[in-house]
Parts: sequence; structure tokens; C-alpha cells
Amino acid sequence: MSRNLIRIYHDSMENALSCWLTEHNCPYSDTINQLLPRQERQEWGPSWSNRMCIRVCRLDRVSSSIRGRALSAEEDTKAARALHLAIMAFASQWTQHARKGTGASVPLTTDHDERLIREKVWNEARHALEHSSSIPSFRVAFANIIFSLTQSLLDKGKDASLGELLENDRAPIFLETANRQIFTFRHKFRRLQREAAPKVRELGSIEPTTTNGLGMQQPPEPRQLDPLLTSQEHCTTIDLMFWLGVMFDTLSAAMYQRPLVVSDEDSQVSSASLPLSNSRDQIDLDHWSTPTPQTRGKLDVWGDLFLRSSMERQGSGQVQARWPCSYEEAASILSEATPVKVLLYRRVTQLQTLVYRDASPDHIENVIKKALLVCQHWDSTYQSFMVDCVTNHEMLPSRIQSWYVILDGHWHLAAMLFADILESIDKSRLGSDAAREVRQATHLVATLRTNNALAVAGLARASIQGHDSFMDRHFHDSLSEVAFLVEPWTAVLIHSFAKAGYILLESLDITTDHVYIEGLRQNCDFLIRALQYLGRKSDMAFVVARNLSKSLESKLTGLSFSSHGAQVSSPETLHISLFPTRGLYIFTKHEFTIEFARVPETAANIKTRFLVVSDTHGADSPPSFVSGQYADVAIHCGDLTTESKIDEYKASISFLQAVNAPLKLVIAGNHDFTMDIPTFQRKVAEAQPLDPQMVRKVYGDYEEALGLFNKKETGITFLDEGIHSFRLQNGAILSVYASPYTPSLGDWGFQHHPDRGHDFRIDNVDVVITHGPPKGIMDYTLSGERAGCPHLFKAIARAQPRPLMHCFGHIHEGWGAKLV
Repeated sequence: MSRNLIRIYHDSMENALSCWLTEHNCPYSDTINQLLPRQERQEWGPSWSNRMCIRVCRLDRVSSSIRGRALSAEEDTKAARALHLAIMAFASQWTQHARKGTGASVPLTTDHDERLIREKVWNEARHALEHSSSIPSFRVAFANIIFSLTQSLLDKGKDASLGELLENDRAPIFLETANRQIFTFRHKFRRLQREAAPKVRELGSIEPTTTNGLGMQQPPEPRQLDPLLTSQEHCTTIDLMFWLGVMFDTLSAAMYQRPLVVSDEDSQVSSASLPLSNSRDQIDLDHWSTPTPQTRGKLDVWGDLFLRSSMERQGSGQVQARWPCSYEEAASILSEATPVKVLLYRRVTQLQTLVYRDASPDHIENVIKKALLVCQHWDSTYQSFMVDCVTNHEMLPSRIQSWYVILDGHWHLAAMLFADILESIDKSRLGSDAAREVRQATHLVATLRTNNALAVAGLARASIQGHDSFMDRHFHDSLSEVAFLVEPWTAVLIHSFAKAGYILLESLDITTDHVYIEGLRQNCDFLIRALQYLGRKSDMAFVVARNLSKSLESKLTGLSFSSHGAQVSSPETLHISLFPTRGLYIFTKHEFTIEFARVPETAANIKTRFLVVSDTHGADSPPSFVSGQYADVAIHCGDLTTESKIDEYKASISFLQAVNAPLKLVIAGNHDFTMDIPTFQRKVAEAQPLDPQMVRKVYGDYEEALGLFNKKETGITFLDEGIHSFRLQNGAILSVYASPYTPSLGDWGFQHHPDRGHDFRIDNVDVVITHGPPKGIMDYTLSGERAGCPHLFKAIARAQPRPLMHCFGHIHEGWGAKLV
């Protein structure tokens, strides 16, 4: 069992630290900001060590000079036991018997047995840490850090808000204990370095001889140097331990709204930690200018230090990283972004401190500007890469998946906490009046909250929908189902998912837009499912997921969904555009009762009910107000997927099978490019080199997606471009024209050149189904431009007789219905 738990610790904690904590991104390291440091390449690879645990143990063995004495045998045993039990308690959080694909489902008997073990090990670890609290040991400090990330068991039957759960969480106490220990150790280490510096400089000089009492010369006694001071590894380990403590202290203070243990002043980079230089010993052989000697002082860690690396990279002409890129570049960019995330949390703690101290408005506004600068830097430097990762989640190497999901989830929580403190400052009028008015006029707080909440929901969706990726190749089974299960600091992701969910719930109160409401519901569902996954190892997550689910149900119960009806018996054409807004996975419903005039006399005046949806983008289940309706004909106007992945098509089939209609008609959209075989082939050719097996796994073979819809058992009819006729169960005969083509100069599927146009052959049909709108009909984009197709408009206008109904999607902003 111990070996199994150590593997879990390795796959979670050490995996995260190999990205978060390196010489590459530690501000106290001499190698900070190297783009691809060699030291990290092995730890970033498919096989990595328990690096920090090993280095801390080695450091502890040679730290007698910091303590002023060696550890006693009893102290050494207690320190080793505390670290071992902390690792066991940490790893025992992950359930060993969850059934894949069931979220929080764990057999009750197994859950009971595992909870007993978790509780026993957690209590043993806590007692061991309490009994070793007076031992000056790096192992004990590291054990406190590990234990501070370990969730304690709760009474899952009791309800509690997220705020109450965080308020009663004892984890920060252990982290604060660790930080005080490490800060004390580093303070003593710096003093030893200063005292040893003169002795070190004398090593190259001629040793003086001494004489004995008889006047005879004796050889000098060899100088004994402290192994702690002469080892670069040990010196660096102390710096890494200190930076780990500062990072965790910063996040914890912002989340739990507690004071920092290590202040801004005490966490600066002192010149004492930098190598002393002597200009007389420096020679310029390559005609670069000789650096000037280091001056004593401090480098501001919380200034622009962490913003420089990307600025220097851009200044050197290197292209901003985007995925796809090399594995090492992806790992490096995520490692580089980690301290930038910490910097935003630090800005939040600085603002919280200023509010507590009743600081001046100018001082508060100055820190707000600095925080906004960090946000702007992230957006311009890392945001595109993160979006690429979300979009290509299933294609990413497993460790990149785990790193980006956790990092991005942490970042968005920091931005939401920043929005909270901004709102508090503005409501209390603690900042300047002019700045407050600008923030209110631009809806800065609402924008920060909504955008980051939606981004967190996107992370949850990408992880859950991409659970069949390659995580099981490198991670223990207990961690491999979804990427965020690898997160060592569960409380941070719980806070992030929960906060995003409640922000989206609040948005339900300020809109009556049924389409937007459905999108919010689906995003909340993803966040709840993510919390349920975390609930496997955290009672806090379980309780929060249950409460969020109840709140969502309560909100939706109070909302009513009205339907729109239209009676059409004239030669006018009813244009219907139904699709998502604001990039959400949302749907709407319109009921249309149509009397068909052009049907056989025996089937004349038969009323037919249509259900029209579009742009579902891979959703696997319709909302209740869609699935709960009966229609004679269900129509999907394309964009079944977001990225044309085979799993998205399967999800769309599940969506359509849940719709209650005897006839289900489907066309493709521009996002469904794998159904456009020439476009699919071109994209594969242009993206070389690619692993054909991976392409086949994610996108399927040519025509595989189309084959899924052509199977009779699906009950779905996929329409190629052209005219199709159907006899309905109600006796009516329906004639439709279908076309997936839209005008564009892009490289997506089923697109034609805007100038050359397309031949839409619409004649003698009842209904027209296209993916895009005609020019001038519900085709306004957010930029105010019309994106409809003029050739489609002409084709419908010239059609004889005029179609009774035209359904389309594509332009998300133009949804609705219009009688023309």
C-alpha cells in the first residue's frame, strides 16, 4: 500500500512541482528566465523523480550549521516519520475504486472502508507533525507543506457554504507553520553565507605556516568548509523551498483572506544571494560589454521581474508560443507563466492589506493599476496558448494537459478574486472617484467575473469531454480519468470551480434571454460535474457540488420558458435562425405550426410541428425544454461540432436521439470540416508531420463521421446538398432543400469564395435548410457587419413557389425568427 501511495504522491505533487518550482522560474535562482534550461528537461520528460522530496532529505542531513547542532536520533526518527505520514495522508485522498465515467460514484462499502483509512492516516500525520513541531528540520517543514494540501474529512450530511468551509479549514495553519520554519532557516543560512564569504575568498591564497614550541615549522591545518555552503545543490534547494513557501503563502492568503507570513519586504531578492563579482577579473574577449559589479540592494520580486522573461523573448525576435509547438517549449511556457500567476495573487493580497490598513486612495489605485498590468501581460503573452490548449486538449501530451489545466484554473481564480476586491473597494469608495467611475462605466468587475467564470467552465468541459486522452500512460489510475484530478492543492480548484459556478448562477438573475440561460445552465453543469470528480478525494468538493446543484435547480425552477408560435398560410417566408450566443453551449426552441398548401389532396391542410436547433457544437444532451417537446420534424442546421472530432459527432448523435421526433434532419456546418473530405485532406496535409494514428483516433478516417449518421439505428437522416422529399407520419409530404455552404475566405468546411458565389438550386420546396443566413436577414455580427450570403438571398427570392420556412444558423448573434 505504501508503494501505491508514494506513486500517487509522485504523480500529483512531484509532477506539479516539476512545472511550478524550478531553477527556471525561481526568482532566487541564478538561472531564472532561461528559456529551455537543461536542468529541467529530464524532470519534464515521461519519467521524473521525487525531486523535491529527495533534495529536501539530502539538505536536512547537512544542515547542522543552520540548527547550531545535529539532530538527535529521536528527532531524526520523528522527522522521518512526520514526512512519511504526511505523504501517506496526502496520497490517501485519492479513492482507489471509483468507476470511470461516473463522476463521484464510488461503491458505498468501499467508500466507507477508504474513509476509515483516510481518517486514521490523517490523524496520525497530524499528531506526528504536532509532536515534531519543535524540531528544526527541513523535512518537517516540507511535511507541513504537503499536509497543508491534504483535505480533512467532513460530515457530508451537513450543508455549509464555500465561505464557511474555507473559514473552518485548518490547512492554512500547517502551511503557516512551514513558512515560519523555512523563513527562519533561510535567514540563518544567509547569515552563514555572509560570515563564510571572507574565508572562501582566502582559499586561493598561500596558507601561513605556524611554529611549535621548539621553533620548528608545522604544516597548516586544513580548513574545514561547511558542506551546506559548498554545495550548489543544497544552496539552490533552500532557495526553492523558500520560493515554494512564498508561492503557497501568497495563494493561501488571497483565498483564505489571511495575513501573509512572509512580507513583500522579506521576500525580495537580496544581492547577498548573488555571486560577488570583481571587475579586475573580468575579460571581454567577444566584444560584449563587461557587466558592472553587483551592487548591494534588493531586486523587487513583486515588480516586473516575472514579466521580463516574455518581454526579453519577444525582444529577441522569438515568436510567441502557440500550440502546436515542441514539448519542451510548451513545458517552458507553462513553467514561465507560473510566477506570473503568483504575482496576480500577490496583487490581491496587497489590495486586501491596503483595505485593512485604510490606505490612501492613491496608494490603492497604484496597486490596482499594477494588477491590471499583470492581467494585460497574461492576456497578451499566455492567453492564446491557454486557449490553444483547451481547444486541442485531447491532442496534448498527458503532462502538458495536467499542467495547463491546473495553472489556468489557478489564474482564473486569481482574476475572480481580483474582481471581488475591486468591487469591495468601489462600493466602499476607498479608491479615487475618477477611477471608480471609469471601472463602473466599462463594467470592469462584471467583465472580469463573467469572462473568467466562463473560462473555468471551458476548462471543466475540455477535461471531462477529453477524459479518453493519454493521461493513463503516465499517471496512476486514481488520477488519470480527467486532467484536473492530478491537482495536488485540491482546495484551489474547488474554489475556482465553485466560484465560477456561483458567478454564472448570479447571471441567471439578470437575463431573460432563454438562449443565454440555457448556456449558463450547461456551463454550470460542467462545473458541478468537475466538483463531483474532485468529490472523490474531497468532502469539501462533494458538499460544494451538492449545494451548487441545488442552487441551480432552484434557479431554473423559477424560470419559465415560453415558446413562439407562427401560423403560416401565405406566400411569405418565415426565416428562423437558432444558435448560441457569447460562445456558450446553448440552445433555444421555437414551435411552428404550418399548413402545407402544396400537398396531395388527401393530405391537405395537415398541420406539422417543427423543432429547429443549430450550432450545438458537440453537446451530448438537449435541455429539458427541447427533449420534453414532441415535433413531427426535428431540424439541425449544422455545426454539430466545435473541432470536428469524432467524439463530438457521437455526442451530437446522442443529443439528436434524445429529441422526440419521428423525422430528424441534419446538415453539416463549417465547423464539421471532416465531412468535407477535400478540406479534411488538405488540413491533414498542411499540418504534417502528424501521427496518422493520433489523427485517426481524434478525427476518424475519411468519411467515418458521415458513416456514423448514415447508420439506420441512429434514426437520423443526414442531408447532402440538394432537394429531398419525405412522407411524414402525420400524412403530410415534406420537400426540403439543404445546403451546408457559407461564404468565407477561411479554411473551414463547406465554404465558397464570397465573390464567386455558390449555385443554390432552390425550387418547388416547402422548407430551406442552410447553415448560414441570406444577406440582410438576421446576419448582423457583433462588429455591426452583415455576414449573410447575397447569392442565397437571390436564390430564395427567385424560388417558385416561395418556400414556407427557411432555417439556418452560423451567425450566433442573429438568432430569432422573422416573417419576410
